[in-house]
Formats: sequence, C-alpha cells, structure tokens
Amino acid sequence: YPNPFNPQTTINFEMASSGKAEIRIYSLRGELVDSLVGQHYEAGRHKTVWQGRDRQGRNGPSGSYFAKLFVDGEAQGKVIKMSLIR
Repeated sequence: YPNPFNPQTTINFEMASSGKAEIRIYSLRGELVDSLVGQHYEAGRHKTVWQGRDRQGRNGPSGSYFAKLFVDGEAQGKVIKMSLIR
C-alpha cells in the first residue's frame, strides 16, 4: 500500500516459520529489478518499503511490477502486483 504508488510503497508479508526473507521485485518482462530485506526474520507478519528504484538506485519507470517473497531461497505465498505512477 498504497497501490498505485509514487514514489514508494509498503509491502506486507507473512512468514509461517523463521528464516532469511527476501522480497524480489520483477518487471513485466520478468527481469529482477530489486531485492529487499535479505535478513533473518521470526515467524509472523512483517513489512518493508520499496522506493521504486532498481538495484543501482535509479528511479524505475512508470509501469507494473511484481513482488514475490522468498524464504531461505524458496518462493512463498502469492505474487503481488504493483503499479508505479510517476
């Protein structure tokens, strides 16, 4: 939330067990745009913020993006669609 967003959005995620959490942001073409978090979390609900930037810190263009949670390298839960409006 919010969705659509500019310039940042909060991504909520829930973990069934503890582990290293990573939120991967993908473009419509399936390219990895950014990777968030990358640290150990206990089971439960958490949140992180995506600034609408790529891994090099450049502002991403307007468009649709997808977020996916990975725990200990394995995909978890559903894919979240986000819209960046500049």
